Amino acid sequence: SIPYAAVISGLDDVSVHAWIRQAIIDPRRRKYLVSGMWGLHGMASTMDLRARLTRQCEQSSECLFTDLGFFRPHESHTDVVQAVKLDSVFCLEPTGDTPSRKGIVDSIVAGCIPVLFSPLQMMLWPWHVSRWEDVAVFIEGFGGQGDLDVVALLTQVPEAEVARL
Repeated sequence: SIPYAAVISGLDDVSVHAWIRQAIIDPRRRKYLVSGMWGLHGMASTMDLRARLTRQCEQSSECLFTDLGFFRPHESHTDVVQAVKLDSVFCLEPTGDTPSRKGIVDSIVAGCIPVLFSPLQMMLWPWHVSRWEDVAVFIEGFGGQGDLDVVALLTQVPEAEVARL
């Protein structure tokens, strides 16, 4: 399969260059350590994962959660996605109806490190991403460990590793 088109697809050259200038800023200058954006939909296991991540994010001053379920179908939320991802070091990317999601591509383009939760996500788009370990953080087993604090775990990622990713 191929990746989704990024949030910058279709923008004019001036807008793309502005996006790139923002995306390459030093992670230490971003407002949020972690962000998450999604609606609560999908399979039961997906809903549970997203609900638990939502609670953790909302309870942490290090995390910004944006509920995309409030947007009407066919309503663009490009500006919201752009602002949040450009201001975040890590972007939570739980599975939805499928392991792939557009947010993963948007995170990479925005310089926000995707945080993946399914081994299937680590196999996406092999022609485009040969080693997910080079661009993302994988948190294995969160689906079965309700007490794992994902935000706290991400606060412990060393600056050198953030810079490498």
